[in-house]
Amino acid sequence: MKHNGKIGRLPYELREELNQRLRDGQSASQILEWLHQLEEVWVVLERDFDGHEINPQNLTEWRQV
Repeated sequence: MKHNGKIGRLPYELREELNQRLRDGQSASQILEWLHQLEEVWVVLERDFDGHEINPQNLTEWRQV
C-alpha cells in the first residue's frame, strides 16, 4: 500500500521509529515535537505540502491505516 499523506511520505526509517513511539505510548505532542525537530521531515513538508506541519489529525489518520 502506498501512503500519500504527510507521515506516509516520510522515509521508511522515520515511519518505523514513529510506529515504535506510538506502540510505546508516547503522546501526540511528544511525537510531533520530535518530528518537527528533524530536517528530513521538513524536506518532505516543504517539497510536498507547502511547509505545513504534521498535526495531531495526521497522526490519528496514520494510526488508522
